[in-house]
Amino acid sequence: MESRSKRWLIAAALLGVGAAVEAAAVTLYWTPCAGQLIYGGIAGVEGDSSDFSPACFIAMDQAVPFALPQPGEGWTLVGALAALAGLLLAAAWLVVAWIPTATWKARVLLASPGLLAAATVGCSVVLAVTPAANVGVLGVLALATEGAVLVAWLTLGAIGVEGWLFFRYAVVALAATSTGMVHQFTELLLATAMSEADWDAPPGTGYLTVWFCLVAALLTVALWWRQSWGLTSGATSSPPAAGAPTPRAARKIATT
Repeated sequence: MESRSKRWLIAAALLGVGAAVEAAAVTLYWTPCAGQLIYGGIAGVEGDSSDFSPACFIAMDQAVPFALPQPGEGWTLVGALAALAGLLLAAAWLVVAWIPTATWKARVLLASPGLLAAATVGCSVVLAVTPAANVGVLGVLALATEGAVLVAWLTLGAIGVEGWLFFRYAVVALAATSTGMVHQFTELLLATAMSEADWDAPPGTGYLTVWFCLVAALLTVALWWRQSWGLTSGATSSPPAAGAPTPRAARKIATT
């Protein structure tokens, strides 16, 4: 894929919109802790159990890093928003992963992170309304998404993608697969490390992923602009060979 393709801007827009939708989902989820997020939450201000309402404790016990629909919980606005966010993020990778010059096998491997991320979202939606279904498949898909990212990076290297362009692909891939298992564990570990309290998920868990996706979107645009501007401004015409007519002389000869 060309480094100056406008598809990079589309991918950045999808990452940005996906981050905004996920931010709405996270904000709605932590509504029971409104006004209490700063104490013991990811803001890192020390608090104690008296700082939280019973509803906030319930939210902390049931929180997940990426607020996808949970098995058996049915339809919720939070889950619907998170599912939409996950699909937007996955689509961002699929937009840039299509490389026409690659073989069909390489194209499949390159598309696999986005496809598996979308499958993870779809599976969570199905499990939310199908309590008797096997929930283990959701974890398998979330873990497979992470493995697919590594495979895609190796495939990019094998087809000759390198330097800043490879870094751009890596940034988009990491943001687009935020529903993956490693991503969610990382969010939870960081949020817990920033908290002074000891519970499953401190208030505000999920916002770190939102910020990461926003930064990835901005970085994608910046890298696209940097390389596009550099290639455009740095392009200079080669001087004519010795004895060759100048462009003006060539036009004069052509008119005689």
